[in-house]
Amino acid sequence: MSERTGYSAIDRDHTEKAHLAARQALYPAFFNVPFDAISYQEGIEYFKEDGSQGRVGIQWLDSWMSIDRILRVPAPVERSWLEFTVQERFERASAASYRNISITHLNTATGNVSELYKIKAHYFVSGYFDGARFVGKAHICSVERILKKTQSGELRFFKKANHKNQDFITYGYDDLERAGAMLMQIDFSAEAPVVYVPEQATLQRIDHLQQALDSVCGQAKTTNSLLLQLLDQTKAVKPIKRGNVVPINGSFPFEKGAS
Repeated sequence: MSERTGYSAIDRDHTEKAHLAARQALYPAFFNVPFDAISYQEGIEYFKEDGSQGRVGIQWLDSWMSIDRILRVPAPVERSWLEFTVQERFERASAASYRNISITHLNTATGNVSELYKIKAHYFVSGYFDGARFVGKAHICSVERILKKTQSGELRFFKKANHKNQDFITYGYDDLERAGAMLMQIDFSAEAPVVYVPEQATLQRIDHLQQALDSVCGQAKTTNSLLLQLLDQTKAVKPIKRGNVVPINGSFPFEKGAS
């Protein structure tokens, strides 16, 4: 980021510390692998016409494609890995009550397009970081679904301005979940932190179960009772897997007695 957009050394320090925390507390849970199984690349490799290898650096990708990070994650394929690209937005803890993500729209001074029109990342990762650990809720959203639902008019957004000669749009987390764009949420304010993953397959199973119960017993009251129980289960959360997370600053923030 350039000084023209107001990106300072303080901002970069905050972002880098939050990213290191995300390596421990977010990405292992999302990909369901140990934290040290994920490697972080400095660019995207490619082959030139003469067969030699080249690489597009991360700074170029950030400027032109809004890609902040490249993760190489274990996969059951010949090379044993697949790569995923990420745009990160780690706000300060004081912004946790906003419950939304922001994507820059236009540079009002130059008229040039910003992230909304450039972004090619797979995932938009957001959270609130207090300088040492995450607080509140962190989210991983599908960029493709955000763009598609925005294009179709199914995803509500609001446009605002900031102090960096930019305007930006915001999407609320509830709207992102309703649109199917929110893929995972970790609540770090809970004890212990919990992971919520919307499961559309469960909702589909409810529909099939209702048809089966209606045809077998014809008891609407019993059917509705069971359906309500299953609907509650779709909102259930599960504790974050301890094996996939390493302590931040030497201790788990959700353990009693941890600083």
